[in-house]
Amino acid sequence: MGICEYCDALGQYTCRQFELFWQGPPLNAFSEINEMDCALLYGYPPKAIPGQKYLLPCEQPDEREAREKQERAELLRRAATAPTSPPAGPAKP
Repeated sequence: MGICEYCDALGQYTCRQFELFWQGPPLNAFSEINEMDCALLYGYPPKAIPGQKYLLPCEQPDEREAREKQERAELLRRAATAPTSPPAGPAKP
């Protein structure tokens, strides 16, 4: 039995549960016994409760954009404050 879970670029969560079995000679191959959508196991978001936020299982596009913007700003801040190497002196013989 196995599970394949992933989030696509649009923030949609996908989960597939599957079962395989080995068919020996002469096929020598795996065959699928069963497959089901396991995303349903997580259920639907609860009704809105004041003061609480429901977190979706996948990062949403607007969340990703905000995170990437914050990461870029942090990289630029670090680059601006990074120590610079001293100027190279004359070549040694």
